[in-house]
Amino acid sequence: MGFEPLFDISDAHGWANATVDAVTTAASRAIPLLQEKTLPLLTTANASLFFGTVLVIVLVRQGVKLSQTKPGEPPLFPGMLPLLGHVVPFNKNSNKLYEDARNWSPNQGPVSLSIFGQRIYIILNTRDVNAAWRNKALSFEPVSEWGLATMFGMSTEATRAIRGDELGLPNMYENQHSYWRDALAPGENLNSLTQRFLNCLEKDLAKLDKELAQNEKTMAELKEFVRLRLGNQSTEAFSGPKLLEVEPDIVKKLGIWDGDFYKLSMGLPKWMLRRAHKNLSELVEAWQTMNGAPEVFPPLTRRIVAMEERGCSERDKGSANFSLWMGTQANALPTNFWLLYQIVHHPELEATLHAEIAPAFNKENKLVDLNHLLSSSNCPLLHSMYWEALRWSTGAVSTRSVVEDTEVAGFTFYAGALVMSPMRLVNFDPKVFGPDAEDYVPDRFIRPHEPEKGIFNPGVKFVKSFGGGVTYCPGRHFALNEILAFTASILKRYHIEFVQDQTEAAVLTSAPVIGTFPADREVWTLDTPYAPVYDDIPFLGTVIGYFVSNRLYRSKLGPCHLGVMTSMLSAAAAFLNRTNISQNYTILSPGQTVSPPSTSGLPSLPVSPPFQAGLWSIQAAQHKLNGKRVSVWTFDKRSAEIDRLSVQAKESVLEVLKAEAAALGRLRHPSILEMVEPLEETRSTLTFATEPLTSTLQQVIPTSSVHSRNTDVSNELDEIEIQKGILQLSKGLAFLHQSAKLVHTNITPYTVLINQSGDWKLGGLSQTIPLTRPDGTPTRWEFPENHSSLPYYVQRNFDYMAPEYAIDEQITTSSDMFSLGCLLYAVHNKGSPPFRNHSSIATLKSNLQHGVQLKGMEGWDPDLRGLVTQLVTRSPTHPIPRPTPETINSHSFFNSLPISTLNFLERSNFASKPREEKIAFMKGLTSVLDKFSRSLRERKILSALLEEMKDPYLLPSILPNVFAISNDLSPAQFASRVLPSLKPLFVVKEPPQNMLTLLENLQMLQEKTDKAVFKEHVLPLVYNALESEHVIVQERALKTVPDLCETIDYAEVQSVLFPRVALVFTKTKILSVKVNTLACFLSMVKTLDQSSLTQKLVPLLAKIRTKEPAVMMATLNVHEAMGMKVDREAVATLVLPHLWMMSMGPLLNITQFNRFMSVIKALGERVEREHGQYLRDSQRNEDRSGSVDVTGSAIPQLGGEVDFQSLVSGANKPAVPSFVAGANLASTSTSSSSATTNGTSTTSWEDDVWGT
Repeated sequence: MGFEPLFDISDAHGWANATVDAVTTAASRAIPLLQEKTLPLLTTANASLFFGTVLVIVLVRQGVKLSQTKPGEPPLFPGMLPLLGHVVPFNKNSNKLYEDARNWSPNQGPVSLSIFGQRIYIILNTRDVNAAWRNKALSFEPVSEWGLATMFGMSTEATRAIRGDELGLPNMYENQHSYWRDALAPGENLNSLTQRFLNCLEKDLAKLDKELAQNEKTMAELKEFVRLRLGNQSTEAFSGPKLLEVEPDIVKKLGIWDGDFYKLSMGLPKWMLRRAHKNLSELVEAWQTMNGAPEVFPPLTRRIVAMEERGCSERDKGSANFSLWMGTQANALPTNFWLLYQIVHHPELEATLHAEIAPAFNKENKLVDLNHLLSSSNCPLLHSMYWEALRWSTGAVSTRSVVEDTEVAGFTFYAGALVMSPMRLVNFDPKVFGPDAEDYVPDRFIRPHEPEKGIFNPGVKFVKSFGGGVTYCPGRHFALNEILAFTASILKRYHIEFVQDQTEAAVLTSAPVIGTFPADREVWTLDTPYAPVYDDIPFLGTVIGYFVSNRLYRSKLGPCHLGVMTSMLSAAAAFLNRTNISQNYTILSPGQTVSPPSTSGLPSLPVSPPFQAGLWSIQAAQHKLNGKRVSVWTFDKRSAEIDRLSVQAKESVLEVLKAEAAALGRLRHPSILEMVEPLEETRSTLTFATEPLTSTLQQVIPTSSVHSRNTDVSNELDEIEIQKGILQLSKGLAFLHQSAKLVHTNITPYTVLINQSGDWKLGGLSQTIPLTRPDGTPTRWEFPENHSSLPYYVQRNFDYMAPEYAIDEQITTSSDMFSLGCLLYAVHNKGSPPFRNHSSIATLKSNLQHGVQLKGMEGWDPDLRGLVTQLVTRSPTHPIPRPTPETINSHSFFNSLPISTLNFLERSNFASKPREEKIAFMKGLTSVLDKFSRSLRERKILSALLEEMKDPYLLPSILPNVFAISNDLSPAQFASRVLPSLKPLFVVKEPPQNMLTLLENLQMLQEKTDKAVFKEHVLPLVYNALESEHVIVQERALKTVPDLCETIDYAEVQSVLFPRVALVFTKTKILSVKVNTLACFLSMVKTLDQSSLTQKLVPLLAKIRTKEPAVMMATLNVHEAMGMKVDREAVATLVLPHLWMMSMGPLLNITQFNRFMSVIKALGERVEREHGQYLRDSQRNEDRSGSVDVTGSAIPQLGGEVDFQSLVSGANKPAVPSFVAGANLASTSTSSSSATTNGTSTTSWEDDVWGT
C-alpha cells in the first residue's frame, strides 16, 4: 500500500524543490544590471538603497512574467500573488485548491499553477490522468532524485551515482519499478515476505492475548494500535528483529517524519528544521545498521549491493533502506486504520464478516489459510470494504516532471514544469462512482451496477490509490496480504467497539500527506476477546451470518435464493467435519511439485500418489504456513467395507486403528514411523499425519501382486536398499525390545512404510504385546484368534507369525526376528512369504511343527541364503540362536562398501564424526557413487547430502557429489529438489572453493533451470564471482562469459553483464584477468549493438596502457571482430587509429607485428572498398537526379516510343546521348581553371557535390 520502490518516493508534492531556488534565481538576474562603472560612485549609505531598488524591480518584473502563460499552455488559475503565485492556498489546503480548480476549469481540463516561479500543471479528470501516465515525456526520475536528497537525506554524490552515467552502469532510477514489480509480484519473494509477516503477527497477537487474559479488556487509540501492531510486524518482516532492537521506537519516529515530510520537501536549511532533521538522521542511522544484514528482505539487499558497486556511503545506503521501508508503511498503516474504523462504525456487518473469514482460521483462532482471505469470492464484503477504504481516504498526488515539450489533453506542457494528478479527484468522480462518491459505502464493489437507479459499481479497477502507468505501485500485492491478514486476525480474536460518547471521525483533507489522509481526531476503542454466542455452533453461526447479510442487502441484492441457501448449508455441514489437519494442511495432487516457502529451509519434493495401508488412505499434504510436507492418514467410517460390518465389529476396527495411532504418538525412534499430527476423530473419519511417505514395502516389491498398480518404477528396490532397510528395521526392533519392552508380533510388508528418503519405517503397532504387565510379571500368552468377519489389517498375519508364539505359547523378542526373516524372504520371492498359512493356526502348526523347510533359494546369494536360514527357524535357539537386532548387522550379508557408506552417512552417525572425517568421506564418496542405483542415489544419498549442506565448511566437498547425482535428474526434479538448497550459495562469496565448484557446473545449472530462474538466481553467482577478491574465481567466472553470451538474452548482456566485465577490466592489475576480460569482450561483440561498441567498448580499449603482448594481441582480436561489425566510418576513425598505435608496441615480436599489419590491411581494404562504393553510388545517384549538365545545357531526354521486344533482345537499341553513355564528368571537371562555354562560367563537379 503506497509501496514505492527504492528511490521512488510515492508521488509526492514535487514542486517543493523550487522553494528556495526561485528567490535565488530571481535575485541573480539583477547582477548583470550593475555596471562596473556604477559601483565606485555608490557610497556605503546609498549602496543598500540602490541594490534594494534593483532587486525590487527585478522581482516585480519576474512576478509579472510568471503570471503570463505560454502559447497553448493550460489556463492559469486565478488568485496568484506576485512572485509567490498560489503558494498561500496551496500550503493552506492543497486538496481544496484542487477541487476549486476543477470547479473553475471549463470541462475539467488541466490548469496551471505557479509556486515560487515553478510552473505546475494540475490534471483534473480520469481520462487526462491516464493520458499523462502513458506520456513518455513526463518522467518520474527527476522527482525521485529530488525526493531522495530532500526528504531522505541522501547525498548529492549518491543521487548522481545511482544514475550510473559516470560509471557506465545501468540507471537505477530507470529500472527501479521493473525491479520491484518483479521482486514483489506473486511468487517466491512475495510468499516469503508474507510468511515472515504472518509469523511476526501471530507472535505479537499471542502476547496481546495474554494481556487481555489478565485485564479482560483494554482501551486503545485506534490509530496508535494499528501503527504499533501492524507497523512493527511489517517492519520485522522486512528487516528481521535486529532493527527493532536497535531502534524500538522506529515506527513512532516514522510518524514524526510523516508530519515533517512537508517541511523537509521545501528544501529549507537544516538550522530552520533542527527537530525534523534530527529525527530523519536517527531513522537513517537505524537503517544504516541493516546494510548487508542477512535477515533483511533479499531483494532489498540486492539493491543495496548495487549502490555499493557505485561507491555510495553507508549512510546513503541507510537512506535508501529507509525510503523503501517508508513506502511500505506510510500508506498501509492509515489505510488499515480506516478499514478497521469503518468495520467498527458498521456493527451490523460483524456477523457477515465473521462468516466470511471463519474458514481461514483454526480452532485456536490462528490464521492458517491466507488464500481464503485473498479470494474476493470467499470474502466479498471484506474486499469491498478494503477497496472502499482505499478510495475514500486517499490523498495521493501522482507527480511527474516534463522533460521535453509535449501535448496532453489538447494543451502544451513545457519542459521544466511539473505535472500533478490528485487521485482524490479521480476517486471521487461522480461520473464513475455515482452520486454517493463522497460517502463511504461498505458494499460499493459488490452491489449491482444500475446507473439508471443512481447505484454505481464500476469495479475496483477504477480506484487509482495505487497510482498508475510505469510507476504503478509494485507493493500493492503485499499491501493486500498484510492488511487483510491483520484485519481478519483482529476481527477473529477481538471485539472492538468505540468508547462512549466517541464522536464520528472524518478525513482530515487539509493535512499534507504522501498518500492517505489521517483522521481529524483521536479514535478510542475498547478491545475485548471475541466470543460470540454462536461460535460454538458453527452451523448456526453460518446461517446467522447468511440471514444478517441477506437482510442488510435485501433491498439491493434481491430475495434469498434457494441455491445460495443450499450452498450455505453445505458449507455448514462441511464445517462439522473440519479438523486441525484439514485446516492447517493442503492435500496435494499426484505428480504435483510444490515448493515450500523460501523461509522454511525445507527441500521441494515431488508429490507421491495416494496409496492404501490397510484401511488407511494415505495422501501427501503440505502445511499452509510453514510448507512442511506430511502424509495424511484417513479412515472413512462410512466406506462400503465398514458399512457391511456389525456394530461390534465396527467398534473392534475403530479400537485397533486408534491403538495404532496412539502407539505412534508414544513411540519415538528414527526407525519407527514418525507421527507429526495426533489422531483426530470426526463423525465420519479418523485422521492423523506422519512424516512424508511414498508407499508400503509390499507395493515396491518387484512383481508382487500390488506392485504394478501402486508404485513408480523409480521406487523399485535394489539389493543395497534391501540390506539397508533390514538394518533400519532391526534398529527399530532393538528400540521396541530394549527400551519400550514390547514385541511387535506383526512385521509384514504391509506394516513397513517407506518414506521420501527411502528409509524403511516400522508401522502396524496396533498388535504390539508388552513383555511384562504393569505389576512386573510376564505377560500372559493369548490365543491368536482370527475373525473372518474383520478386515485382515486389524489382525495378525499368520504367514509371518513365529512358531514359538503360535505353537509353544511363548512371548519372546526373537519372534520378531523370525518375522523379519520371513519378510526378507518375501522381498526376494516376489512378495510371497515362506509359508502360506491362510489365517489358520492349524495350517501354521502343520507347516512348522516338525521343522522349517525353505524352498526356492537355490539361486540366491550365499550370504542372503545363510541369513534367511538363521532367522526362519523352528526354535529361537536351535540349531543355532537366531540373530538379535543388535547382532544382525555383523552378518556377512551386510558386509559391503555401499552399506558401510550408507551407514556412515546416516544422520545420527554422521553428526558424531569429526569434521576431518566428514570432509574425507565426502571427497571419497564421488568415487563410489556408481555402485549405487540411480533411485538410491537420488532418494537416499542426495537427500542426506542436501541436509548436510547447512555446514559451510563441508560445502566444497559436498557440492561435487550433489552435481554428480544431479546429472541424472530431470530439470523439474532438479528445480524442485536441488535448486532451493543451492540458491543461498549463489550470493555467498566465501569460501572461494564453493564458487569455483558452482561455476564449473554452470552449464548444467543452465540446462536444468528455466531462463527466468537462471537469470534471477543463478546469474548473480557469475556477477558475485566477477567481484571476488580471489583471482582464480574471477578467471573462472570470466571463462563462463563467452558461453553465457550465446544463451542469455541481449538485454542482460548489454545492461548487466557487459558493465560488470568492464568494471573488472578497468580495476584489475592481473595480466591473466585482463586477457580473460578481453576474451569476454570478443564474445560480446556479436551480441552488443553498434552504439555500445563504438561509444562504450572502443573508449574502454583506448584506455589500455600496458604494452604486454598478451593484452595487445587479445585487444587486436576484439578490434578485428568489431571492425567487421561496425560501420566503415567507425573503423576508419576509431578502430584503425588505435590499431596503428598499438602496432608500434616495443614488446611485440615480428609474428605479432605481422598479425597487426594483416588486420590493419584487411580493415583498411574494407574501408576503401565500402567507402569507394559509397562514393560511386552517390555520384551515380547525383548523375541520375540532375536535369542540367555541368555547362548548364539541358540533358537530352530519351524520346519516342521503344519496341519492348527489341529492347529486351538487345537489337535496335535506342540512341543514348554521349553525355549519359560515356562522358566522365569527374575527369572533365577536375581542372582548377574555369572553362567557359558559350560565354557561360563552369564550376567544378567536386564543388557541386560538396556544396562549397
